[in-house]
Amino acid sequence: MEGKALRTHYVDFSAEQFRPAPDRFDVQVGDNRFHATGLDLALPDFSGSLTFEDLHPWTRQLGAPGIMGWYGFVPFMECYHDVISMHHQLRGSLRIHVTEVDFTGGIGYLEKDWGRNFPSSWVWVQTNHFDHPTPVSIMASVARIPWLGSYFIGHIVGFWFEGELHRFATYTGSKFDLQLEQDRFTLTFRSRRKRLVLRARVAAGGTLISPNPEGMHGKINESMQSEVEVQFYVDDALCFAGTGRNTGLEVSAEAARELT
Repeated sequence: MEGKALRTHYVDFSAEQFRPAPDRFDVQVGDNRFHATGLDLALPDFSGSLTFEDLHPWTRQLGAPGIMGWYGFVPFMECYHDVISMHHQLRGSLRIHVTEVDFTGGIGYLEKDWGRNFPSSWVWVQTNHFDHPTPVSIMASVARIPWLGSYFIGHIVGFWFEGELHRFATYTGSKFDLQLEQDRFTLTFRSRRKRLVLRARVAAGGTLISPNPEGMHGKINESMQSEVEVQFYVDDALCFAGTGRNTGLEVSAEAARELT
């Protein structure tokens, strides 16, 4: 996806061209490779290599080896999610159409999804572009999760601040509130001592292709130019306030009806 141009590109590959490593994040798709410390592209309109340095991975815990906590062990989830790095430095360049673009000095974020279907409704927001002397990164997701013939509204949030990952998630017992308007929303997450407030403006986006039970026939509208105001409190004391730029943001068509 070209975030500024609002253009998306979709390239088909056969199943035989998909070659994942069995014990780490390292995936080859045809002549393209995606792994924890870089990527190599060899597509008609995109080619080149990037290296990822100084990664800030999601902190693992006993019983929660990934961002989904113990839900990651459940074999019948329709979609699984994980974060490889909340914040890292970029080095290298890519040819985008006919233009060589140098990404050296830029900031990256890396996550992955796998499964058979996307949730019927969700809100997702991510940014790590803040005016702060040390890395700050936020990833927040709220979604309708099918569960044993019914469903629940689950949430996963990671806020990286001052070298520490602050979690808010269904499996940690935290609570959330979503206020959704036409082009704005407010998400508030609360745990026993901490509170995180996100106020986002939804900018124009592009349409991504996504999986559903029939194949790659779903569509997702994603913006990469939104902004989110972040406030983080501990014991009601404001510890951080800032605005994240270049924000990745998705609000599904059914979010207002199913999540609020």
